[in-house]
Amino acid sequence: MIKDLDSLPFADYETLGVKRFNFEGKNQYPLITSRGCPYNCCFCYSQVLSKHSWRGRKPDLLIEELKSVIKKFDCDSFVVCDDNFTLDIARAEKFCDLLTNEKLNLKWTCMARADKITERLVKKMKLSGCERVQIGVESLVPEIFKEVDKGESIDDIKTAVKLFKKYGVKTYSFFIIGLPNDTFEGVMKSYKLSKEIGFDFNSWQNLMPIPRTRAHDWVKKHGKIIRDYKNQSSVLEIGFETPEFTKEEREKAFNIITIKEKAYPFDPKKSYLQNGFSTLNLILKYDAYHLPLHIYKITRKAISMLIKGRNQTLSHIEFVD
Repeated sequence: MIKDLDSLPFADYETLGVKRFNFEGKNQYPLITSRGCPYNCCFCYSQVLSKHSWRGRKPDLLIEELKSVIKKFDCDSFVVCDDNFTLDIARAEKFCDLLTNEKLNLKWTCMARADKITERLVKKMKLSGCERVQIGVESLVPEIFKEVDKGESIDDIKTAVKLFKKYGVKTYSFFIIGLPNDTFEGVMKSYKLSKEIGFDFNSWQNLMPIPRTRAHDWVKKHGKIIRDYKNQSSVLEIGFETPEFTKEEREKAFNIITIKEKAYPFDPKKSYLQNGFSTLNLILKYDAYHLPLHIYKITRKAISMLIKGRNQTLSHIEFVD
């Protein structure tokens, strides 16, 4: 394990023939400011890889790296790819201060733990160009949230969202369907609570039980493996079921929520036409009342993809021809 990340050179994407970066239609540079995680979430493999160790890079070197990629790739934004960007709040604050003082004028996004957020930090993040923060929530049902063992509380999450809203930073949440002791009713309750908190966008994924995690051990003891994790290629697929939460119920929960969130599932194994018919059937089944709005959203998305002339499911990096 490399302990001193500052001893490493900046990522050399030019050697790979990279011309520009394509993330969400923007030329966003993937910036890694730290590695590892000291926490113990039951589903996460990061703790196994990092052995609960977190290592951060110095803020001034991060600014140097951003300056270099602005010149090389003409990036206008960046995304922090860390699991725990705000773990060291003082380091995060210094990074924001340097971004502001250097006047790089870059928009950026990151992932953050809710319990590692302060009002002072949020103000600095906003001032330095932060547009959106991704927060791992997993579940808002207290009994299920406790099983995850995140090391923070639901109140921490609510407080963090309020702070980001206060300063105009959008919040993007991640939820998991099928955590230990989860049920269909529990997932739907968690979804209802998520709307009350008021995240700007919710992302829901089916649990992928990875070996050497506590979630995998729990599934082996209490559930039935349907598909090996190596073959669970997307969040559309169900990897296991339990007597309390069957495969059919998991699929139903996922479909209801993604349709209501207008985050239409796309199966890369199917054609666009097949995906279109599948989505229409789900809309008619679970949210027919809002059919006109769904048609508008889907049409707008399709036109956007045609104008950009690229398949949004392709790689986020574009290479020289």
